[in-house]
Amino acid sequence: MSYSTEQHYLIKTKDYLSYFFYINEDQKLHYKLFNSSALYMKDELISDDQIIDYSGCIDNLDQIHLLYLDIAGNLKYVVGRNNNWNTKDISKLDIASNNYSYFTIYIQNNYTHLLYIKTNLLNKVISSIEHIFWDKATIVKNKVTTYMPGKYISPFHIDIDSTGSIHMVFKGIYKKNNQLYYSRFNINTKKWSASEILTDPSSDHSHPFILIDKKDNLHLCWCTVVNNNFVLSYKSKERLINVKEKWSEKLTLSDQNSNYISPVIVQHGNKIKILSRQNDTISEIISDNFGTSWNLIKHENYNKCEQPLLVKYHANLSDENEQYKLRYLYVEVSDHIKSLGTEIYIKSKPTTNTIKPAPEQPKPKDLIKDITNDVIPYNKIQHDDDNIEEKILSIIKDIDSYINDMESHIKKLSEIKSYLNSSKTTDTSKANSNEQEIQYLIKFIKDVESQLQVLEDEKQELIRELNYYNKKVEYFENKLVELKKQYLTLDEIVNKDIVKETSLLDKIINYFK
Repeated sequence: MSYSTEQHYLIKTKDYLSYFFYINEDQKLHYKLFNSSALYMKDELISDDQIIDYSGCIDNLDQIHLLYLDIAGNLKYVVGRNNNWNTKDISKLDIASNNYSYFTIYIQNNYTHLLYIKTNLLNKVISSIEHIFWDKATIVKNKVTTYMPGKYISPFHIDIDSTGSIHMVFKGIYKKNNQLYYSRFNINTKKWSASEILTDPSSDHSHPFILIDKKDNLHLCWCTVVNNNFVLSYKSKERLINVKEKWSEKLTLSDQNSNYISPVIVQHGNKIKILSRQNDTISEIISDNFGTSWNLIKHENYNKCEQPLLVKYHANLSDENEQYKLRYLYVEVSDHIKSLGTEIYIKSKPTTNTIKPAPEQPKPKDLIKDITNDVIPYNKIQHDDDNIEEKILSIIKDIDSYINDMESHIKKLSEIKSYLNSSKTTDTSKANSNEQEIQYLIKFIKDVESQLQVLEDEKQELIRELNYYNKKVEYFENKLVELKKQYLTLDEIVNKDIVKETSLLDKIINYFK
């Protein structure tokens, strides 16, 4: 039994905890837990079983669902979160005769869907994609299709529309070339449509990805091989609820020299974005009109990292799901999570407390980025502003609380001192003993008062830093307003000039025809 291609899942709960699931070198399923600031907390083992493949998702009750196949052929289902995981055996698969790969589990409305690829080891030329789904009352098994996967089996890609119907794209061999096929599962009839070829049989195609946006438009991006280079291609299908709706014409989104692979489509508001990889660089192509036209972001704004990781992503956050439609993410995972091409995870680094009892405070230069001529998205500025200000106010609140506690202790110690002074007697030994205690308490009170003064100074410094930061933000906002005004003025001038020069442009075009 062979192992599937390495898969990673990133699942975020309602309380903003992120679970990063992965198969370790021991072939066991682990997860790293990250807090609401995307900072690493701990690493845990799900099971001692050595596994072949797995999948995961999250339901509306904030329970994580995992399904995995171990090396003994046991198909197991895990539900829970953190250290509370309930595991059940649900089936025994014949792994001596068949290869099972790319398990995919989804929970939609009242149904749980499980899809996977099955290949008989005696005839590896033919594979089938199978679909099992169930609710509280029934369980149904369907065969999506039988096809020729080629030398290497590739994962299928699915998404679900607003009616609960599933849309699938997969790669298979046709006329000696790799082609992309499409099939649809009707949630009402509980049947799959016949597979249709989407690509040109004269070329090789790979790396398909689909996304259904919030308006039920299906977006498909893939790589076409042209002169041994990868070129990004795109098609769409509008209004999926209309079964008769046809596919759009193919668009070419990159040139032959780009060689971008593994495209991922995300929706952020009314924008559709395609992220793709070239070595350590993640490029961005954006559409403001739901796929009618596309704009390539300039090279200097590309996302770069040493080890970009492509992960399947699920989140149970209503505010995030209102803004985004995501199925996969490009991320960096280390002691924190950083998302590439989206603002799901904004890079943050852990801090350590070195001053006791009060924590070490950041300097203004650590809190405020220097204002440059680079245009930074306003929503990111506002987000960073809110987060830092909240942290500073929280620290000030903690210092206030500590100061109040110290004042209470000083008051009690002063009362003890007064009592001891009033309790002196003519007994020399007793007087000496009381005097020693009084001197000790006086010294202790002075030390505490000194610490209290340090904390008070820290508090005042923080307040000054906060005021300084607010002034910087106000300056930045005013600068942005000026830049926007300049942009609008220049845009108006340029548009007028373009109209004037239309005849000249036509002459140039005609000259080079």
